[in-house]
Amino acid sequence: MTLFRKIIILLTVAVSVFSMSILTNLSGIVLPFAKESMSLSLSQAGVLPFAFFIAYAFMSIPAGCIHEKRSARSMMMTAFAFTALVTLIFLLFPSYGVLLFTLFISGAMMAAVQVVINPLVRNVGGEEYFSFYLIFGQLVYGGGSIVSPLLFTSLVTGISSNRDTSTIINLIKKMTPPDLTWISIYWVCLLSCIVVFILLMTIKFPKMQKSSEDIIGGLNTFLLLLKDYKVWVFFFGIFFYAGVEQGVSNWMTKFLELYHGINPENEGAMVFSRFWLFLSIGGGLGIILIFLMDVKKLLGSFAVISMVLLALSLFGNRDIALFSFPLCGLFFAIMYPSILSLGMNTVLEHHGALSGILCTGICGAAVMALLIGFVADMIGLRLAMCMIFAGLLYVLFISFWAKPIIKNRKIF
Repeated sequence: MTLFRKIIILLTVAVSVFSMSILTNLSGIVLPFAKESMSLSLSQAGVLPFAFFIAYAFMSIPAGCIHEKRSARSMMMTAFAFTALVTLIFLLFPSYGVLLFTLFISGAMMAAVQVVINPLVRNVGGEEYFSFYLIFGQLVYGGGSIVSPLLFTSLVTGISSNRDTSTIINLIKKMTPPDLTWISIYWVCLLSCIVVFILLMTIKFPKMQKSSEDIIGGLNTFLLLLKDYKVWVFFFGIFFYAGVEQGVSNWMTKFLELYHGINPENEGAMVFSRFWLFLSIGGGLGIILIFLMDVKKLLGSFAVISMVLLALSLFGNRDIALFSFPLCGLFFAIMYPSILSLGMNTVLEHHGALSGILCTGICGAAVMALLIGFVADMIGLRLAMCMIFAGLLYVLFISFWAKPIIKNRKIF
């Protein structure tokens, strides 16, 4: 495969990840607004991110099996087409039930994309640089997460304003119910899916020659992997990290509103955006550090710092919380790619099936988001969010326990 073709494929994956980021973080952005406009309890609001991320538990392994017979390109096209369709259904019939359906189907489709791109990137980019490409992907993912709350604030402000606005905002305003201005962000979601679908139609992926470690196989392959305790250790690593990231990103704006009186539409949305800005900066920093440090040491150090910042966020005053909540993103940035690369460089066979199993762990985001909402109704959101510390402790454990056979390439 030529260098030019590799670059084209990796850039296409980057655009897909950017769009996937906008989709993934919508539940966290709209959660406070859906709670108010649809008169939801904290538990009901917590079901919104749950509906999206629990789909990973149902779809990741089947997606791995489907990928054995279908190409990465066709699976990605199907995923973005279905996501566009269910998003349009919600925009036409906005309600709590339809929103849950939309989030679940979108989550299932994004799970399929996630499963497909992991072995694709490892194959195209090279196994020794897999950690680098995953952290770069996290940087792109963070970029989409920065853009989405800024677009949300711009759209809601423009639609709510009586002043003259742009033609695009005026068009969206006509198609958006006046009491549900927050759903306008889903028009952006719909557009991003269409753009990625068209891009995938125009770019031809070469046929990937799968090595024995990338071939998924049948049920016996999954059963073989599930008998390996190392697979379970890394599965729960992804499970707990996903719970940490989404536990903070989904609930911090509501936390700031409840305990510090911060408006989620303006300042709260900016804090959310800064969280993902720092996550992107952390991805850029990680790209440098991954060539200077062992990935295990990097992961452990960032887990400890994250615990300190989370404690300051939950128990500090208003100014400290506004500073430390977004800063958590800086140190979360390298966790998911580090755990995933450690897993795939420790278990050296059946990476297609392994990717499906590990990506199933992303459902931890669903469990944590729902659990925080349920517990918050009983003891308060501050104490409920303390459950996030358990996830960070497990990430710290991974950093000591992992023994990868293939280590990340360092300059020194």
